[in-house]
Amino acid sequence: MKTWKVLAGLTLLLKLPASGADFLINSRLQSQYIAGNGAVFHDKPVIQSDLLVSFQNGAYADIWHSSSLKFDNPNLGPDDEIDLMLGWTKSFRLVTLDVGALYMNFADLKTSRGDGILPYLEISKTPQGKKSISPYVRFQPAFPVSGEYPQKGYYAAAGLYVSQQTKKSGPEMKHKLSVIYDSGTFGYEKNTIGEYRFELAYQIGKLMKLILPSVSAYIPLSHPSEYDGRKTSVSVGTGLNVSF
Repeated sequence: MKTWKVLAGLTLLLKLPASGADFLINSRLQSQYIAGNGAVFHDKPVIQSDLLVSFQNGAYADIWHSSSLKFDNPNLGPDDEIDLMLGWTKSFRLVTLDVGALYMNFADLKTSRGDGILPYLEISKTPQGKKSISPYVRFQPAFPVSGEYPQKGYYAAAGLYVSQQTKKSGPEMKHKLSVIYDSGTFGYEKNTIGEYRFELAYQIGKLMKLILPSVSAYIPLSHPSEYDGRKTSVSVGTGLNVSF
């Protein structure tokens, strides 16, 4: 991704009104980049970082960037991607609503991967207390803007968010267990994917959290063809969150 695109996205976010806004900077080192449909977009280590700005009325904006560790030649592979997201979330007594849209930009200059818009709607049970189990459902269609990807299709997912903190000063443990139906986005075949995510978050002072470890695993539940190529994939990593 060219530097000016990253700077343009950051400038857009920082021009948003700061009154009543919360900022979260998150950066992670992952062993590989696995997309939400279980496809490995890059099979070598990547750094994935984002800046999230959220407001008291529930609106939020996020800029996310993924890059390989080959900083001297970043635009020759599918690892380089920048996404912009705008959304709104509201927690009610029983459920939490999250709605928005993601603009996905692939910066691979050697192919016509293109850009895409992925709106989304997620409904989950509002968590309660230090230990919570929150069922959720999510629907996310994909629409191409230019180039070959993401191709038309959609994700439909259902699962559980599980959060637990056994001690007041201890680490927070998070799990996500999902079943995802992919109708055939990004040029892949129709498939049902099992997803599991796990992380431990350690509070460091008032503003920082250390994520160690984070694990993401995806398992195709129907056998894909050799053309599709998806198989059981796992990514492990570590990260740091700074909020202010």
